[in-house]
Amino acid sequence: MAARLQAPDKVHVGDAITLVVTAISRRLVPVNLPGALDLGAFSVLDHKDSEQELGDGRVRHEFTITIAAYEPGDRRSRPSR
Repeated sequence: MAARLQAPDKVHVGDAITLVVTAISRRLVPVNLPGALDLGAFSVLDHKDSEQELGDGRVRHEFTITIAAYEPGDRRSRPSR
């Protein structure tokens, strides 16, 4: 599983940011995000799911989530554990 943000270097209060989560699984193995995401100060504006057959018995699942923060402050990603 991988995640990436699509945003400019500097984001202002209320600016939309796109978070893309990608996972690859075997065909017929369900892949979902949790029903409630803890995104801290960020609010979910929109979300879309897509699947792409990779032709080798695997499927790429892509979750595109548009988020925004409505309070000023420094928001940085937390390091992976």
